Amino acid sequence: NCIHCSAARHRRPGEPELSTDDWKRVIRESEKLGVVTIVFTGGEPLLRPDIFELIEWVDKDEAVALMFSNGLLLDEDRVAKLSRAGLWAIHVSVDSPDPAAHDEMRRVPGCWQKAIDGLKRCKDAGMLAGISTYATPQRLRNGQIVEMIELAKSIGADEITIFDVVPTGRLLHEDRKHLLTDEDKEELCRIEERYNEGHQLPFVITQAHVNGPTGNGCYAGWCQFYVTAYGEVTPCDFTPLAFGNIRENSLEAIWSSMAHHEAYCYHKSSCRMQDQHFRAQWIDRIPSAGPFPYPIGKLDQLGDDVDEDQPARPGSSIGIKG
Repeated sequence: NCIHCSAARHRRPGEPELSTDDWKRVIRESEKLGVVTIVFTGGEPLLRPDIFELIEWVDKDEAVALMFSNGLLLDEDRVAKLSRAGLWAIHVSVDSPDPAAHDEMRRVPGCWQKAIDGLKRCKDAGMLAGISTYATPQRLRNGQIVEMIELAKSIGADEITIFDVVPTGRLLHEDRKHLLTDEDKEELCRIEERYNEGHQLPFVITQAHVNGPTGNGCYAGWCQFYVTAYGEVTPCDFTPLAFGNIRENSLEAIWSSMAHHEAYCYHKSSCRMQDQHFRAQWIDRIPSAGPFPYPIGKLDQLGDDVDEDQPARPGSSIGIKG
C-alpha cells in the first residue's frame, strides 16, 4: 500500500504463489549455482506463514539468509522465530526521520515506531539489524539523508543502506526530478566515505557507490537474480523482464539464458534501470496489456516494432534474490 511501492503492480489475483516445496527447490538450486546471499524481500516476506521454515532451509554452510521488512510484524514472537531459523541480518524500511511523514507514506498510523521497535528487537536477538531507506535530490539537499544516518546511529543500528530512487513500480511515470543526478550521487559517496572513516556503527552503504563506477556496477543479471512470488526469474527486483519460470525450467537453465542475453552478457558500471538507453531498448517497449514481469523473449521477437501508445508497467514481488 505504500505510495512508492515497486511490488504492487506485480500481483496476480487468482494465481497461486509458489508453494513451500517450490521455494525450497529454488533455495537449493540457488546454492548449487554458488549463491552465497539469499534475501527474502517483498512486499512483506513475513506475511508468508512458512517464512521461518524457508529461512531454516537455507544451508548456512553455503549461504547467509537476509531479509528486508517493513517492520510491522516484528513482534517478540516472530523475532524469536527468525533468530531460531538462522536469519543472519535484517533491514527494516524507514522512509523518514519524521514519524508522521513515514506513517503517511506507508499509510499505516504508528508504523514508524513499530519499525524502530522491531529493528531493536532483532538486534537484541543477536541479528545484524539495519535501516533501509532511499535518496532523492530533495532529501539529499534538505539534510534528511544525514538525519537518517544519525537516526540509525541513535538507535544502535549496525548499518544503513541508502538506495537510489529507481523508476519502477508506482514511480515509473513520475517526474524525473526524483532521480539523482551524477552530482547528487557524488555527494552521497562523500557522505558515505565521511561516516565510514571512523569505522563506527552504523556502517553506511549507498547504492550510488556500490552500483556505480567507483563500486561494483550493476548487479542485475551479473551476480544477482530475483524470483517473484509466482516463480518468474528476473535480473533484479526492480527489473520487469522475465527470463523464465521455475515451474517450467530449472534455475540453472534460466540463469544461463539471462547471463548470455545481449542485455546482460556484459558488465555495466551503473544501474541499468536508471539508464535511459537501456530503458528505451527494453523497458519502454513493454506493452501495457502484457504480463508482468514481461517475457524478454517476446521483446526479442518484436525487434524494433515499438508501439508508442503502449507504456511499460513494471514492478516486483516477494521472492529471493541472490
